[in-house]
Amino acid sequence: MKEGVEAALGRGVACLSLMENWRSSKTIVQTAEHVVSEGAFDRGHRAADRTYSPPVKVVSHSCAKKEAVWVADTISKLVQRDRTMRGCDVAVLGRTTAVLNEVRRELVQRGLAGEHSAGPGERETELTTELRNLLRVVANPRDDMALIGLLSAVKNVGPKTIQKCTTDVPEGQLMVALQSGTQQSNLTKTAANAVGTVLRLVERLVNLQPAGSDGSSDAIVAEFVRHKNSMDPDSIISAHMLQAALQSSVVGVSPVSRDQPDGGVELCTVHAAKGLEWRCVFIVGCEEGLFPHERTFKDHEQVEEERRLMFVGMTRACDLLHLSYAHSRFQAGNLLVPKGSRFLSELPAHCVERISLS
Repeated sequence: MKEGVEAALGRGVACLSLMENWRSSKTIVQTAEHVVSEGAFDRGHRAADRTYSPPVKVVSHSCAKKEAVWVADTISKLVQRDRTMRGCDVAVLGRTTAVLNEVRRELVQRGLAGEHSAGPGERETELTTELRNLLRVVANPRDDMALIGLLSAVKNVGPKTIQKCTTDVPEGQLMVALQSGTQQSNLTKTAANAVGTVLRLVERLVNLQPAGSDGSSDAIVAEFVRHKNSMDPDSIISAHMLQAALQSSVVGVSPVSRDQPDGGVELCTVHAAKGLEWRCVFIVGCEEGLFPHERTFKDHEQVEEERRLMFVGMTRACDLLHLSYAHSRFQAGNLLVPKGSRFLSELPAHCVERISLS
């Protein structure tokens, strides 16, 4: 492979293989190597000789809520105990953004979450904007700009669909035109179905709106949450999270503590963590069906890719690595009772400390 790369790059170019990991402790490297070596992929990395090399902790919990509380409490104690450890030295990673939501709420409550944490934070901003447009439409169906913003956030509704929906429609009459069906005749079946989904949601919420209300009732938010979760099972949100995000955006105040000039704990997916490093890393949701993801079970190569992804997540840690999983977790409105990830059972006993909190 090395010779092939050099030939492709051209004359005078040398390809060097960096086989020594200077980022992570010896224990972390050895543990991560076991995950990939169990499959068809073996990196063969050597760990740098470092004195500080505590065991990797594998922790089980009875439910996702308790997992999140444990992560937040552990980080809080770690930062208080080690004066050299700052919030920005810690990261919480997950296979998907959905498994990070509970943890993020706990960190926000303690003022530990990073202001620019990837994944759920960005998702909350999108949802807050979408909910605000929805509330405006429910309160005033003649608000064409809010309705256009609401439609634009829906999958399968692009600029061309918006243009077709709004052509020759008098100001303030877009909702009426869409409900009558006159504007949907020129749309593709997929786009028409997407627009129809929005119209049905608005109709349900109008019926929920109390007389004299400004459209911001808890019932409306709860119905919006149910709608979004049914449309996107892999990105579960809650009414509590959305209310907090909506309130913080209304008053213009970040939910993150301003007393941390050095930044807070980062939250992101393992994919987004590639190329980054932290002194301490927590990987949550290490369960069969989540990591490796259930969509990969029927394809051996995809499972191998999940192994490589786990390796990436584990080697983001320099000094401390925690792998955790829960015996019960809500996903897409359903209660799951998963087993710990197969990757956890493959870890070497001499490198790992297993803790059961379930």
